[in-house]
Amino acid sequence: MRKTLAVSENIQAKTQWSKLTVVDGFMIIGSLGVGYFFKGLVYPLFQFPFMAFMALATTYFLWPSFDSPNKKNYQVAWLVIRKDRRTYKAQEPVKNFRHLIRGDEDVV
Repeated sequence: MRKTLAVSENIQAKTQWSKLTVVDGFMIIGSLGVGYFFKGLVYPLFQFPFMAFMALATTYFLWPSFDSPNKKNYQVAWLVIRKDRRTYKAQEPVKNFRHLIRGDEDVV
């Protein structure tokens, strides 16, 4: 007797290597081309490390963010740069935090 398996007709799969997509791979290769183009501006001893840095920096920015799901590091960095500093203000640290936990309200 033959078994049949139900197969979903709406399959959406991204072509990717571990955590980077194929497009990200082309971007990294393109960053090597940009590094090769600009290597004449760098001291000859540092030309190879410059090109390696370009590829590694591009890889880092294209890597998925650990803090924000479904976003890449360059997207998170762009949000941090573009945020309105008047809206998102850091809170002042609480003084005598231990006394607040214990419930001592009269301690200054």
